[in-house]
Amino acid sequence: MRRLCFSAAFYGALVFVLVFGVVQLQKAVFPGFLPVHWVLSDSMAELPIDLLIFHFAVPYTLDYFRPREVRRRCRAFQAANRVETDTDTSVMGIPGAR
Repeated sequence: MRRLCFSAAFYGALVFVLVFGVVQLQKAVFPGFLPVHWVLSDSMAELPIDLLIFHFAVPYTLDYFRPREVRRRCRAFQAANRVETDTDTSVMGIPGAR
């Protein structure tokens, strides 16, 4: 419990310094910059569609394909279908090399 409280206090202080401190510094240096007001009635045409597709499609694609499983199956397929012959080196123009 002591460790949890210490961790919470440490990360709370870290967030306080790195977020609140930076915002206060920015307010002091650029007084008219904050707060930023976004008008939500504007057209969303500037929203990058490819980023949205990437953001929503990639996690589902990775869950579906499971890259580690695909890589393991490809390596197993290559190992099962590997043919060791002497003609491989002669085709490359390296006589007698293995």
